[in-house]
Amino acid sequence: MLLAATQFLVVSGIDGCGKTTVIDELRRRLEREGVTTRYEWLRYNHRLVRPIHGLSRLIGLSRRRCIDGQYVWRHEFYRSGLFSSFYILLTWLDAWLGRLMLTARLLPRKVDVVVCDRWVPDILVDLAVDTRRRRLLGGAWYARFMRIVPPASRQYLVVRDARRIVAARPDVVRDTSHSFRERLYRGFGRRASVVVVRNNGTVDAAVEAIFRDWKAWASPFSS
Repeated sequence: MLLAATQFLVVSGIDGCGKTTVIDELRRRLEREGVTTRYEWLRYNHRLVRPIHGLSRLIGLSRRRCIDGQYVWRHEFYRSGLFSSFYILLTWLDAWLGRLMLTARLLPRKVDVVVCDRWVPDILVDLAVDTRRRRLLGGAWYARFMRIVPPASRQYLVVRDARRIVAARPDVVRDTSHSFRERLYRGFGRRASVVVVRNNGTVDAAVEAIFRDWKAWASPFSS
């Protein structure tokens, strides 16, 4: 069990939305208020699934593609329903292992706020892209994955206009799954538990929006 006094801000968003910059400035904003923070990047906890990646390459469910002169592996697990189901299960177990390791890292420290980058929501989006199972953003598997996130947590989705995303990361539009990934994030942003943060103006404006929401949400914990 994670420390009861610690709050978790889970920040998600598509590549190019400016999420990393927002997180860096948010931590500075919190630290200026005397709030101790810690950054955790939690997207990949590949322990159980690592050998499965090797198997997927052998049987042709992962293919190497050249994007801007760099070779990357693209998963096409959706071509096998059985493989997809097994991969989802192992990813869920890996995510739980990651949660246990996070607990171990935090126990010796006193931290007020942990800012979690690329955690469960982004893992679910990646899974939905690889398996083409859009229903992973809802239903039974969604509930199982979201139980990994501590109760004392607030979820933020950073969004940005498509034009600004392309300007920041022109490589993302060359990803054949980019439009599908966008739709998944839009669907996730419609959930009542998710706070959508628009990053089309200044970074300070986006950070201030998160900070104000956090203060209102965190006030019952400090009272």
